[in-house]
Amino acid sequence: GGGMQQTAASPAAQMVQQLHAHAQNIEKLIEANQVQAAAEQCKAIIEEPQVAQLMSTPEGQAGHVTEVMIQIRMHYAVACFKQGLPEPTATVLEELIPEMILLGGSAEAISASTQMYQQVCGGTKQHKRVITFYTKLYDTLKAKLGEGAEATITAVNNRALYHFALADYKNAEKDFHLVIRGLELLQGWDHPDTVGSIQQTEAMFKTKGIKFKAKKST
Repeated sequence: GGGMQQTAASPAAQMVQQLHAHAQNIEKLIEANQVQAAAEQCKAIIEEPQVAQLMSTPEGQAGHVTEVMIQIRMHYAVACFKQGLPEPTATVLEELIPEMILLGGSAEAISASTQMYQQVCGGTKQHKRVITFYTKLYDTLKAKLGEGAEATITAVNNRALYHFALADYKNAEKDFHLVIRGLELLQGWDHPDTVGSIQQTEAMFKTKGIKFKAKKST
């Protein structure tokens, strides 16, 4: 820093400054492909009791400690991912994705995290794990944001695609009905997106010799 700082910042503000500096440093390590060092730094910060303590206080919440910690945990996921460690990557992302959505994170960041998660759990053996995750995510978002929220619809649509990939057409069908109901609530039954989604779903099931019939819920 430059010289003596006269104003005493609050503990939360000081912590956020420190965490921002750490986050930038970790980002540089990842860019330099020093992913193991980056992961170790992230882990140390995540496990630091002071940080957790501050995050649980109103001051910490108002001071954006959570937001910076989301960045650092995201860096941790990326560093684990680049080291070829699927387990810690998946575990971190399962906690992170719902938080990012509920805190109003950027669509880009959420989409990138979701893609990374699906890639890490790419094997068919892990499809059940992904379905469990999307179930939990859907329930959380439905309770907090409602059925007709875009994030809620995306979560159940993702689960539907995994059910379909596992040839569990019965559950896939149930999920696609939820997707269409969500779209109907979001933008109406006659909206081009709803109509397009219904047509796509019908075509998908048709390839398996199943007749999918969308039901108008209102």
